[in-house]
Amino acid sequence: MGVLFPDNVNRANRVNQLASDIAQLQSQIKEAVEDARTQDERALEILDRLSKKLGFETLDEFLQGAQDMLTPEDRAKYLELKREFENQDLSVDISLKVGTGIAVIGFLSGRTATAISVLFSRSLIVVSFRAIGIGLVKILSASVSEGVGLIRSGMNILRATLKGKALAGKVARVARGLRVAGKVLLYLGFAFDLITIIYDAIGGDRQRDEFRAATKELCVRRFTVKEIQQYSRIALSFESDAKAIIDLADSLQELVDEGLIDQAAANKKVAEKMEDLEPKLSSAIDAVDDTTIWEMLAIQDAESQIAWTDEDPNLSEILRIIDEEIDQDEKNL
Repeated sequence: MGVLFPDNVNRANRVNQLASDIAQLQSQIKEAVEDARTQDERALEILDRLSKKLGFETLDEFLQGAQDMLTPEDRAKYLELKREFENQDLSVDISLKVGTGIAVIGFLSGRTATAISVLFSRSLIVVSFRAIGIGLVKILSASVSEGVGLIRSGMNILRATLKGKALAGKVARVARGLRVAGKVLLYLGFAFDLITIIYDAIGGDRQRDEFRAATKELCVRRFTVKEIQQYSRIALSFESDAKAIIDLADSLQELVDEGLIDQAAANKKVAEKMEDLEPKLSSAIDAVDDTTIWEMLAIQDAESQIAWTDEDPNLSEILRIIDEEIDQDEKNL
């Protein structure tokens, strides 16, 4: 067997390497999801305190103000997202409240309705990214039905929010690719078992075929999970920036209440801080595309100096496999 199929050792090592890469990416997604929740919870506490300073009796009353300020189109998006995620996951609910709170702060600080509308739409995308990341984490922790529900809801919101935009198809494909995230788990176990097959008394040709099939599957899963990792990082970055703005608004309002600065000066400082938030978020979202993800993984493989990529599927094949899976399972979404 070793003479006829000498590359089976390389194939086995590649399968294990890909499985390890996926496990590491999943761990990073989980960490980003947990960090984002920490940021959101702190932001919500500050937002609650700020709402009282601004004369609102409750945080919900403060957030209700956002609906009244939104355009009819944005209000419809907000209500749809709220319905999609209702009673699904507390982290998503908190993320939605933070995004809504940022919109209110933007209005109060004097940002234009157009600027707030664009920022609000982008914040809904972030909430969907959060839901997809949380969904994957739930699937990996065996809460499959809850995870799939979050991913599907995230997809639905992305589809509605990005309707008619180039980003829609790209993000939706990534999200829908995760409906088979369970395969990642199956193949992780499969991969680590396969490494022992190289020494078993089975035909070398069968080993070769099994390794090739596992390599193709794991390359597709690694690609998809890598995209989700990038989206989870975007969400974490936005939550961190949002918390900083909410914290600034709260601190400045305290100075206003103490008579140290006037409201106009405080609003101006907040508005200036918010100017870069939407462009930064839009740039980060637009930067995540198929080619970029492919290049990142290629660099990672090259830097490892041990990756045997001779039989890895290329980018076109990976995308074809994902699209075929989407077509096959679309009726179940």
